[in-house]
Amino acid sequence: MKTIRCALARVVLSMVALSMATTNLAACTAASPDPARSTYVTTSTNPVQPDAHSLPAVLPAPKMQGTVVGTFGAADAGGSFDARNDGLTVAVNCQGVGSVTVIIVGKSAYSLPCAEDQPTSYENRDYTAHGTGQVQVTTAGQVVWALTIARLPLAGAPTG
Repeated sequence: MKTIRCALARVVLSMVALSMATTNLAACTAASPDPARSTYVTTSTNPVQPDAHSLPAVLPAPKMQGTVVGTFGAADAGGSFDARNDGLTVAVNCQGVGSVTVIIVGKSAYSLPCAEDQPTSYENRDYTAHGTGQVQVTTAGQVVWALTIARLPLAGAPTG
């Protein structure tokens, strides 16, 4: 029994030593990379494609008629609004390879495809009464976006 315990202890100590050696080697390699053989990866909140079709850093918020109750961009990922029991018009500009999903919390959600080479604009009208609410925006792929929410009076809403 003593032999098995000693052998097990040697195996465990060998694994610990190997792990420490690998960690130290990786740390030495990372601390002094060979510039001729290294690839550098940079991440950012506004990814930019490295080719000729680079995305703009920011898209302008859609212009809307009516009372604007919120303007949001990629730095916000959404926010609060107050439609004062009116409907909503939600306008989105997006560009890139991927899509934008707009969520009016507790009410609706929709996904919008974006075009790589030019801004794509969408407008969604919701003729149901909204009070104070939240909008959340998520993206899939590399896209930039901007969103504007305006109140939509229900007095002239289409019926049927």
